[in-house]
Formats: sequence, C-alpha cells, structure tokens
Amino acid sequence: MDWTCVCWDANYRRVGEVWQPLQFKGTRWQTVNDEARKAYVANAYRVLLTRGRQGMIVFVPEGSREDATREPAAYGGIYDFLVECGFDPLGNEPASMNEQRAQLQPALLTPPVEVVEM
Repeated sequence: MDWTCVCWDANYRRVGEVWQPLQFKGTRWQTVNDEARKAYVANAYRVLLTRGRQGMIVFVPEGSREDATREPAAYGGIYDFLVECGFDPLGNEPASMNEQRAQLQPALLTPPVEVVEM
C-alpha cells in the first residue's frame, strides 16, 4: 500500500513508561493477562505501522467525558507519546494533548520523515 491510515484505539495504551494491551469485553476494557495475546496486540500495531510505502496517517480518536470506555487520558497518553516520538500533528491540532483534552477533538498525526541522502 502506498498510503495508510491507522486508527490507534485505547486497546494499546501508554501507562507510565510501558504499553498496556487491553481487550474490550461487555461494557469495559479489561487487562490482557495472556502473554501470547499481549504479543498479538503489540504485533498488530507493529504490522499496521509498517505498511505504508509512501506515508501514513495515525488517527487518535477523541476521548469522551460521558463515555467511560473512551477516557480522554487514555487517548491523551497515546497522542502525547506519538508527538514525543516525532509525529507531526496535521492541520490545526493542538501541540499538546492538554489543549486537545479541553477541545475534545480527534487528532491526526503523521510519522517523522527520515531523510536518506544518496
């Protein structure tokens, strides 16, 4: 695929300095305890993030104060980490998730572009 768009949901989120894989069951997120399932969730994102040959957009959905399954802090941790890694917000998205949380808007990010000199 030349261009890809990845929606990064709360099933793989930053908690402190580590990634936490979760699964949605019933009406809430649950911690994944099985090591094989943890690896599966991590690998799913790895695969998705390596499929665009020309480029990629990562969409981080907005959180919701009314929906306990879409905590703004969960999406904020994902967004902030990607920006810290060099992803660039597209358009007029705020530079920090603190501003984003106040506005409750989705974020679109592009990964850092590495220039290779020939």
